[in-house]
Amino acid sequence: MFCADCGSEFRRYADKGNERWKCSRYLVKNRLTCKSAMIKEDLIEAAFMRVLGKIDLDEIAVKPKLDTVAIKQNFSDPFEQAEYLYSISKVDDFDYMTDKLLTALKDKPTSFEGDFMRRIIKCIKVATDNTATFEFLNSKIMSGSLQVYTQMNPYQQPTTRSV
Repeated sequence: MFCADCGSEFRRYADKGNERWKCSRYLVKNRLTCKSAMIKEDLIEAAFMRVLGKIDLDEIAVKPKLDTVAIKQNFSDPFEQAEYLYSISKVDDFDYMTDKLLTALKDKPTSFEGDFMRRIIKCIKVATDNTATFEFLNSKIMSGSLQVYTQMNPYQQPTTRSV
């Protein structure tokens, strides 16, 4: 899970049975460097289940249009040219990943299962506008809303707001 604003990883914090996630760059050397909110784990799970309920199997299997890459002769050395070509090439594994995703979705659970989420999700990005973007194995993207803590004081009971 990553912060959509600064690109850093989210880290999991457990406090008396309450699992929460926070951007790893929230505080660096006692300075606020990222304004992402602390998010309860069950809110991420609930957002995933809402997204899972909205999946259209026909739409998720539609292959996106691939950009064509212009190949230029940039180097006279064939090894440097080969390295350059390798650096700009992309693997087209959409069909394989879509088959894998659709196979997993056939046994879609009715309640949250972490193993299932790990099998079908490549990346989760959490933004400060309280949305989580879920990128599936085949690089298709869907978003869901979160509820987040509105205060960060650890000595007070957290209040939540729904978005």
